[in-house]
Amino acid sequence: RQQQESTSTTRIKEKTKGKVHLYTVDLSSLEQVRQVAATIQTNRPVVHVLVNNVAVLKTKCTETVDGHEMNMKVNYLVPLLLTHLLLDHIPKDGGRIIIVVSELYTSAKLQTDNLLLQQADQRYSAGTAYTHSKLAGILFTKELSKRLCRTGNHDERLVYALHPGVLATDALREYPRLLIKTVNWFFGKTTPGRSTDCTFGHST
Repeated sequence: RQQQESTSTTRIKEKTKGKVHLYTVDLSSLEQVRQVAATIQTNRPVVHVLVNNVAVLKTKCTETVDGHEMNMKVNYLVPLLLTHLLLDHIPKDGGRIIIVVSELYTSAKLQTDNLLLQQADQRYSAGTAYTHSKLAGILFTKELSKRLCRTGNHDERLVYALHPGVLATDALREYPRLLIKTVNWFFGKTTPGRSTDCTFGHST
């Protein structure tokens, strides 16, 4: 993991030719998210662009330290909380908030009485949990955009939902390696970190 973080940081430095600050956080803990948000607030008083790019796909129902289902927690609750905590640091004269989602949200139908998938009497489905979390991200994008519009005061912050296309990432790391290779080959034969297409939606 440390080697992956070092490699990612090096690549970003090479591309941006600037300073990179790396914060390590356990996204299964809301308390750790609050702590890293506080650190960012101190080190970066102004956040011009906030990109919530996170994805996990658990094959088995996993409960976090806060008692939430892991997919919904990491893919939805964490971006929601981090955005809320940093919102006042995003400038009103053109700040941007981006929520990375997935086109798979179209196959989801949220259960309003079981939003965090915590009813033990229901059979767990990894696909259902994942698509639910991404649909929740879409709804969060739309609701946040509406609320920012209602605040007035020349608030020009914009909120986007982004489908990054097909990527060969570690999101499927809990699945058999052969299956991962087959999926990556079938959906575009992408190389790690490279997308075949990208869908960018602005909510107003």
